[in-house]
Amino acid sequence: MYRNMVNLRLSLSFCMGDTITHLNSKEEIQKLIVDCHYILKNDGKLVLSFRDYSNELTDTSRFIPVKNDENRILTCFVEYLKDKVRITDLLHQKTEDGWMQKASSYFKIRISPIDIIEMLDAAGMKISFNENIDRLRIVVANK
Repeated sequence: MYRNMVNLRLSLSFCMGDTITHLNSKEEIQKLIVDCHYILKNDGKLVLSFRDYSNELTDTSRFIPVKNDENRILTCFVEYLKDKVRITDLLHQKTEDGWMQKASSYFKIRISPIDIIEMLDAAGMKISFNENIDRLRIVVANK
């Protein structure tokens, strides 16, 4: 993807907020990591954050409060499939007529931190940070 941009070299590349799990497959995630490695300077860093879907949440813990204020409440519900998770967003929004609910569903790749670490290692990246913070896995890798 970036191979035609020979002069482009970055010090930092990041994919935050669980965006990486919106890709269609683990192969696409691996390609993204390889492409990021390619465009990084030799001392460059790649920062990733994503939800760990390897361990299934059960019962009511599958309902995750995302954000709320006096006019909106956003909750997501997680269903576990073999290689994916189905996320259903439930938005409750206050209107002039009272509270209204909107729902939408989409799939995400079910990937574990171990999978990501192995992909980074295969691309020649070295891990400098790997921790859970606020239900997200944060990984920093150096070229």
